[in-house]
Amino acid sequence: MNSGAGVNSLEALRTWRGQLDVYRTEALDALAAIQLEIHRAESWLDEKARFWVQAARDAEEEVHEALTELRNRRYPDYSGRMPDTTLQERAVRRAKARLEFAQDQQEVVRRWKLRMRQMVLELYEGPSRRLNHFLDADVARGLALLARQIGALQQYLDQAPPSSAGAAEAGSPPAPPQG
Repeated sequence: MNSGAGVNSLEALRTWRGQLDVYRTEALDALAAIQLEIHRAESWLDEKARFWVQAARDAEEEVHEALTELRNRRYPDYSGRMPDTTLQERAVRRAKARLEFAQDQQEVVRRWKLRMRQMVLELYEGPSRRLNHFLDADVARGLALLARQIGALQQYLDQAPPSSAGAAEAGSPPAPPQG
């Protein structure tokens, strides 16, 4: 036997529906914010990759210039003496070190980009997609159903109960004949 809805407070249902709608909206906003942060991090890594590519190009240019300067200094001067090339050799070492560092940083950024993409795919994409679908489909359907049910309950409550005079007349035995 059906025992009925067991609703004690229509206002409590309305409040609960409102809070569920707030939860849905805030959860969708949070998912969007997380997606934005992921995009920002990916953009930052892309920017760093471009930076280190340019830094490596600049360092290659410095190496080339330092080697050219060193080669030019290795020839004897007008007096036949070999000039001191200590400064040029130091400049070549520094330029090569800068180039190596820039190339190392390119590799570090490349690994981080791969690692981040992998982590996002493994840890975030699947669960967030399921949560997003749940919020957009299931919770949205549930909110619509709850709104319809609240409306139906409100209509039921809005129906005027039979008047007490009419109920007394309808429920009372007929009056005895007068006679």
